[in-house]
Amino acid sequence: AHEFYSPPPIEGKLQSSYTDVKAELDIMRGDPKHKHHSFIFVGGDGLAIHRINHTLARKPGLYLRSKPAVIPVQGEHPHGTCHVLHMGWRPYAPLLVGIMIAIGHCEIKGDFTVSDYNDYNHAMCILIEGVARYFMQLEASGGGCPPLLNPTQFVRACSQNIDLEWLSHFLHDYGFLYWDMKQDVRANNSLQIDLAWRECVSFMHTDEAHKTQYAPMAILRIFWANALNPVLAHVYHANRTLSLLGLKGSNVGWDMPIEKENLAISMNVTRASFPAICRYVRQLNFLGKVSRSYEKMVLLADRKRQPAQMKKFAADVQAVVDHLSATLGATWEEASMQRGQGSSKLVQPPRSPRPWMSVQKAVEEGKFTPWVEGHLHSKVTWM
Repeated sequence: AHEFYSPPPIEGKLQSSYTDVKAELDIMRGDPKHKHHSFIFVGGDGLAIHRINHTLARKPGLYLRSKPAVIPVQGEHPHGTCHVLHMGWRPYAPLLVGIMIAIGHCEIKGDFTVSDYNDYNHAMCILIEGVARYFMQLEASGGGCPPLLNPTQFVRACSQNIDLEWLSHFLHDYGFLYWDMKQDVRANNSLQIDLAWRECVSFMHTDEAHKTQYAPMAILRIFWANALNPVLAHVYHANRTLSLLGLKGSNVGWDMPIEKENLAISMNVTRASFPAICRYVRQLNFLGKVSRSYEKMVLLADRKRQPAQMKKFAADVQAVVDHLSATLGATWEEASMQRGQGSSKLVQPPRSPRPWMSVQKAVEEGKFTPWVEGHLHSKVTWM
């Protein structure tokens, strides 16, 4: 597990102000634990990293050409995965919301906020596995169904039916991307995380996803992963995600420790004041280590009795398969009957913008590459 130290809180500073972020960087760089180092890796949520990226671009002499140089590390979970989920949920909502309502999850809406992440992550996991199992059922039915191991051929064959086309692109273009990113964060597969961010850039840049801040941040995340010299790159990739407990396959992003600390403060500091918070944070450097060690011991003992597994949702997954079978057909021959966009049985409204076409349009209009290059030139001012 990584070791965690909680420094004294910084009074009156947040991440929504450039002035505050600059002050926080100055305090961190001047800390006795860091000021003699050549480099300092600074993690944070999306807003904090957004401010840091702009600050580095404005003052590279101070923050990159003097010690310790600042290397930003974007938090990949929970904030990164939440925004990647949001990136796909928005454009595919005309398909996904109806399916979730049909299986009894009437709480699901077309959009959500960060505070709703756990509910929509759970819904997405149900949908990914449910649609995948439905396709496995179609393949097993024969009738000329293309092999799932040839996704290009399968997606092309689905294009004759608007509902299958939406389902196949959802799974192939987005669902597996989100699923893989979550697993790669857990396993610290840094190069695969970079691949996920590269795939996200064009998706985030569409009007339907409208991730106007995270698309540029994804570009810079990829930049830093490739711009470091071999020694720094080794440190960067080896610590791309963090292990809170030292349990294999359970890593989180650099944004998670402070989220845990904030939660602990809100739960345990009953009469919140800055002095009270400072006292509690000092205690965390002992109590936090004890708590994590105890939690690890309990989880290891539990895993010996029962292997780790995702939250149970087999009934919901089967409900998705049953709904799709009843609506589109249980066999390839039934489900693949030709159906145009205006006659969709799943997509509401039927003529909603098709997400894969939006991505293609964003990339092929001739503006995408200049936009990426322009963003790099405006933020990477020291090269």
